[in-house]
Amino acid sequence: MDATDLYDLQRALVRAKRAGSRRAVALGASLAVRLLAAPAPLPLLEAGRGVVATQLRGEVLHDLAAVPRPLPTPWQIARFHLRSRERRRDRLRYAWRRALLPAVDDVAGVRLPAPLFPLLYAVPPVRRASRVAAQVARRFRRLRGRKIARFVPTPRHAIDRMLLLAGVTSADTLFDLGCGDGAILVRAAQRIGRRGLGVELDAELVQAERANARTAGVDRLVQFLHGDAREVDLATPTVVTLYLTAAANLLLRPHLQRSLRDGVRVVSFNFDMGDWWADDVEVLDEKAWSSDAIYLWNIRQPATQAA
Repeated sequence: MDATDLYDLQRALVRAKRAGSRRAVALGASLAVRLLAAPAPLPLLEAGRGVVATQLRGEVLHDLAAVPRPLPTPWQIARFHLRSRERRRDRLRYAWRRALLPAVDDVAGVRLPAPLFPLLYAVPPVRRASRVAAQVARRFRRLRGRKIARFVPTPRHAIDRMLLLAGVTSADTLFDLGCGDGAILVRAAQRIGRRGLGVELDAELVQAERANARTAGVDRLVQFLHGDAREVDLATPTVVTLYLTAAANLLLRPHLQRSLRDGVRVVSFNFDMGDWWADDVEVLDEKAWSSDAIYLWNIRQPATQAA
């Protein structure tokens, strides 16, 4: 590196410091040195010697080497972004934007006249507060101690991509384990005319599922059972859908691997199954606040068991 390049680098670091992004620049540069054997100019090395930058670099390297490597939670992503900003005002600005500014998912389906458009800024805090309140309320329900996952509605666009990734056709038999409000089965019946079975442990949700199916006019195509997904007979499905949690998927994994026939497709929204590597993964959204992905497994039973 000649004197001109060094001068330009020093100027870039000064501008980064003024913008509050010196730590982020140093982190990116140190990762390039560590992972890609990039040149290591002394100013960049000095900029990356801070305690926080060192910790962030270690976390990134640990996550890259982790097996399996789960998607970070929204809180982990937000915490990483906050720590990568060295100035307090930048951290406060980031937190304010994440808490108050509307994202695509927050305002999807909201239609307001132009004069009322500023009201969209009130939507994210209200929706997030309602989600937290609903989660807290469900924790105290009578069945909470037996359930393996809490109910969270599956986004419509995620359902469509799950059905597409699994290649669901009118010839398939669809099972949804822990089916919540039955949205996946109802959507499959509407789009493909496919029969399906949902299993849900919460009796209140089972009633809601049946009501949703009647409202959508597909109650003759879908059936909902009040029971435990860990005990349901899996001899007939050709496609199994899941939107549970990482822990719940691991609880179901032995049952799925033991009971499903050769060639059955298992598709899960947002959660993998540990070291049972997915055959296909589709990332739907990569945002600063969260990431959504769909995992697909193709059951391959041993020849003796499949026979």
